[in-house]
Amino acid sequence: LHQRLTVLDSLRRRAPKASWQLLIGLLPKLHDFAVPTHGPARRDWQSGPQNPVTYAEIFESADNLVTRLVEDAGADPERWVDLVDSLASLPPPSRRMILDRLETTTFPEDAEGRAKLGEHLRSSVAKHRWADEARWRLPDDELARLEDVGQSIQSRDPVKAVAWLFTPHPTLPVPSSKGWKAYETALTERREAAVTQLLRGGGLADIEALAAEVGDPFSLGFVSAALSLEPGDDERMVEGIRSPEAARAALGPDRVIRWSIHTVEQVRLAARKGGSNRVRQNYSL
Repeated sequence: LHQRLTVLDSLRRRAPKASWQLLIGLLPKLHDFAVPTHGPARRDWQSGPQNPVTYAEIFESADNLVTRLVEDAGADPERWVDLVDSLASLPPPSRRMILDRLETTTFPEDAEGRAKLGEHLRSSVAKHRWADEARWRLPDDELARLEDVGQSIQSRDPVKAVAWLFTPHPTLPVPSSKGWKAYETALTERREAAVTQLLRGGGLADIEALAAEVGDPFSLGFVSAALSLEPGDDERMVEGIRSPEAARAALGPDRVIRWSIHTVEQVRLAARKGGSNRVRQNYSL
């Protein structure tokens, strides 16, 4: 092991990028397997049984690799994404080493990949809390530490901070044992809370900006229809339908138009089912 680590240290000095991928690849994985080379049948240079690799040796190797990886990661968010992905397959001492260094690392505000790391931490924690019966699930105390770091480096932009909620099937920290209905309820509550907070902050302008960011603008339209009926909001959305070219110039990407269309459709449905007189009058229903 010492000789192998010496070779790796030499490679770290000479080719840092290549050595990073190599060290990450050498970490133990949850579904690792090996196919040994067939031994000679008529030669005596491989005499006697080979010494089996013990778990103690595997864990010692992992600790030595992680010691080097956390040093080489520095404040590079993309490298920390690799380390976070490896946590579930590492022994507890190696995981503590990664968490301790992650908590004390300062990522510059303008660091490329900082927002990606924050989002990756959020989704990783949610995935582990969802898999509440999986053997590879991280302990709650370690998930709490990852969550704290993720919240400290998440985007300060209120729009970008909630954009992940409006993607197809976003990962939520809802245990799978509770079933899909619990997931749907939690997702609706989170989406409504996000839209409400944006409306209280930047108003409809923030919702329009969010519609330009998200991957599922229709889901945003569905929530907005129930929450954004302030004076003038519905008229502004209808104008986007009546004058799509002007709306594109004012609002940006086409997905904002799709959001507006879906929002108005939901408002019309609500009006038919007994919505306010103002809504009926504005839409001539």
